[in-house]
Amino acid sequence: MTQAQTKFSLVILDACRNNPFQGSNANKRGIGGTRGLAPISSNAAGIMVVYSAGIGQTAIDRLDDDDKSPNGLFTREFLKVMEKPGVQIQTLVQEAKQHVIEQAKSVGHDQVPAIYDQSNGTFFFLLPPDQKVTVTVEPEGASAQPDRESIFWQSVQGNPAACQEYLKQWPNGTYAGLAKLCTNKVDDAKRQVETARLAEIEQQRRVAENEKRLAETEERRKAVEARLADLEKQRQEAEAARLAEIEQQRRVAENEKRLAETEERRKSEEARLVDLERERQAVEAQVHIKTPTVTVNTSNTVGTGELIHGRYRDNGNGTVTDVKTNLQWKRCAEGQAWTGNTCSGNGKQYRWNSLPAVQNGWRVPTLTELKGIVYCSHSGVFGDTMETGVRCTGDYKKPTIDQEAFPNTEASFFWSGSPFAGFSNFAWYVLFFNGYDYWGNRSNGYAVRLVRAGQ
Repeated sequence: MTQAQTKFSLVILDACRNNPFQGSNANKRGIGGTRGLAPISSNAAGIMVVYSAGIGQTAIDRLDDDDKSPNGLFTREFLKVMEKPGVQIQTLVQEAKQHVIEQAKSVGHDQVPAIYDQSNGTFFFLLPPDQKVTVTVEPEGASAQPDRESIFWQSVQGNPAACQEYLKQWPNGTYAGLAKLCTNKVDDAKRQVETARLAEIEQQRRVAENEKRLAETEERRKAVEARLADLEKQRQEAEAARLAEIEQQRRVAENEKRLAETEERRKSEEARLVDLERERQAVEAQVHIKTPTVTVNTSNTVGTGELIHGRYRDNGNGTVTDVKTNLQWKRCAEGQAWTGNTCSGNGKQYRWNSLPAVQNGWRVPTLTELKGIVYCSHSGVFGDTMETGVRCTGDYKKPTIDQEAFPNTEASFFWSGSPFAGFSNFAWYVLFFNGYDYWGNRSNGYAVRLVRAGQ
C-alpha cells in the first residue's frame, strides 16, 4: 500500500481474534497462532484498519438459530451504514462498532470492534446529495499537461459516484474495467443490504404471524378448557341431582313404609278397641246391666289449690297448671266445651298446616311438651320421663292421660307443633291410646290441645 501511494486505504478484517490452539478455545474458530489477528504495524499514512472484534475475542456470525443472514454481525452492520450519503468513513465505522457491541450484548456475547486509523483527509462512500464531482477538461493542444484520464482516475477511484462519472466521459477508457468493478461492488453491496433487509422483514413477518397463531391457539385452548370445565360442572350437578332424587325417593319410600306400618298398627288398635267395646256390650246385655257414662267432677274430687296426682293445679276456669313445667293447659281439646266439671262434645280434627293460630298466648305444644302430659296408669309414669318412640306398657288405662286433669279425652292422635326434620310433608304427633309418639303426614286430621306459659 505504501508503494501504491494511495491517498486512502481501508482494510476490514471480519474474523475471530482468539487463539484457537490454547486452553478452552482449542479446536474452535479463530485465525492466528499466538494471539489471533494482531494489530498491523505500519507507518504508511492514509491507512485505516478495522477488526470486527477486539484482541482475544470471537466474531459471531449469527445472533441465534433463526438468524438467516448470509453475513456475520460486523459485516451486516457495516453494510447498513455504508448506504448513508455524506457521512465520513470515521463516523460510519464508529456507528457500525456501536451497533455490533449492542447486538452482541443482547445475546450475552462480548464483541468490541477495534479501529486503527492513520488516514488523512476525508473519505465518503457516497457524496452528500448537494455535492457533485466536477471535472475540469483542459483545452486541446495543452500537450504539456498530464494525461487527463489518469489524473481524473487517480482522484476518484474508490468513489462509486466518481467511478460512474468516469465511465460517462471515458466509457472505453483505460480504467473502464476498474470503474465498472467499482460501481458493481457498490451495487452488490446494496443488493446484499437490501436482501438482508428483506430477509429481516420476512423473518419479522413470520415471527409475528407465528405469534398470532400461537395466541389464537392459546385462546382456543383456553376456550376448550373453559367449555370442558362447564361440562364437568354440569355433569357433577346432574349427578348430584340424580343422587339427591334417588335419596329422596328412598326416604319417601321408607317414610311411606313407616307410615303404612303405623297406620296398620293404628287400625289394629282401633279394631281391638272395637272388639273390646263389643265384648263389654255383650257382657252388659247378658247381665242386664247398662254401664252409665262416667263424668269426672273435678270440683268434687279436688279442692281449690290441691294438686291432681301431685302434678296439676286446677285453676277453676277450665285450665290446669303443670307445677313441674309451669305450663298452663286447656283441660278440653279444641272443639270440646268446658261445662264446669267436664269436657263435652267431640274434639275437632285439624290438618297440620291449618293448626290454630296463637291467641292470648295459647298455642300448639311442642312434641316434648305434649309428650310430657302422657300418663301411664299402670306404672304411674308421666311421658316427660319416657324417651321418644316409647309407649306405655302393662295393663294401663286408655286414654294414656290423667283423666282427672283432662276429662273425656279421646284415646286418639293429637298434633304437636314440631315438624319432622327428615321429610317436609310430615310432623310429630302423640297417640293417647298408648302414649306412643311418631310422625305422620301433615294432611291427616288429628285433634289439638293448646298450652301456654304459666300465668
